[in-house]
Amino acid sequence: MRFILVNLFLILLFSCDKNPASDEGAPDSGEEITIDYSICSNCIWLQNDCNGDWIIGYNFDSAISGFQFDIDGTSINSAYGGDAYSAGFTVSTGNQRVIGFSFAANFIPAGSGTLCILDLEGNPTGLSGITISDLSASELDVQNAGLVNCYSSSLDNTGESQLTIFKSSINNLEIGDEIGIFDLNGFLNHGDCSNQKGELLVGAGIWEGEQLNMVSIGSVDLCNINGVQLSGYVEGHPLVVKIYRSSNGVEYSTELSWGTGSGFFGEILQSIDSINLINSSLSKRLF
Repeated sequence: MRFILVNLFLILLFSCDKNPASDEGAPDSGEEITIDYSICSNCIWLQNDCNGDWIIGYNFDSAISGFQFDIDGTSINSAYGGDAYSAGFTVSTGNQRVIGFSFAANFIPAGSGTLCILDLEGNPTGLSGITISDLSASELDVQNAGLVNCYSSSLDNTGESQLTIFKSSINNLEIGDEIGIFDLNGFLNHGDCSNQKGELLVGAGIWEGEQLNMVSIGSVDLCNINGVQLSGYVEGHPLVVKIYRSSNGVEYSTELSWGTGSGFFGEILQSIDSINLINSSLSKRLF
């Protein structure tokens, strides 16, 4: 715990963020998002809140008395809110580092939640330098679950898939834009024959300014031979692409120009030459 106290003192001394974590003056986070706190155990992760900010999610079997971590790939404007604020922690930032600690010896109880919310300058690439202390000031064994983007699919591999190529000729996407491929009437259920259908994210990727090869997961329906249904796109359904831009917290619908294929699931080969962005209301959902 000593290193956290030393670092905390230095950041408090030189940082302009000298106050305990507070929601006052914080950006409006809009609607609530869905967070899967069971994605890992005894871990933290960095998750896009789909509204222009990022959260630090956590799930621990032990209480937390202090924390420190670095945000890779970008700088931090501020940290606020979350369970650190509720516990009365002082949370401060300096360059890429976040440090939280309570001078009153408060702690965050064991369990899961949002540690704090971050206003970042750009798109992060991950977490590093993670140290979490328990009530005895001992360092916990922490797992790093990495990044969770707005378009993060947890579909199981069904053995059915389709490749869609986003060509480097696409010129109106920003580095870090999230690309989601959807079936608006895909199979939602998995492992039974309940035949539930609806909008489903079946593929996702991050635009880096060069050709992007994205794989979508297809559904399987074996109920007619006493099997089960597995979630994914349905062959013959239209392929829908949406873009989430973290720089402004906006989700865009798209009009696509196809180089190969015509935009339906089940085609042998598909490639997209260009994308026209259409501003749409953000769904506030994580997949």
